[in-house]
Amino acid sequence: MHKTFELPIRRYSRKRARTARLVRASLLLAAVSCLAQTASVVTDASVYNRPVLLMGNDKLEVAIVRRV
Repeated sequence: MHKTFELPIRRYSRKRARTARLVRASLLLAAVSCLAQTASVVTDASVYNRPVLLMGNDKLEVAIVRRV
C-alpha cells in the first residue's frame, strides 16, 4: 500500500511576488552579462620561484599557486 503526500498550495503575497520577479530579473541580467565578458586565458608561469597558473583577461590577472 502506497502512501501519497500532498503539498499545501500557498498563495504568495504581493510583496513576495514582487521580490520573486526582482530576483528573476537580476538572474537574467547576470546571465546576459556573463555572455558579454571576454574569455580568460590560463598559462603556466612562476612567481617568486613557485609554479603558478595565471588566469586573466584584459582587466585583471590572478596567480594561483600550484601544489608541488
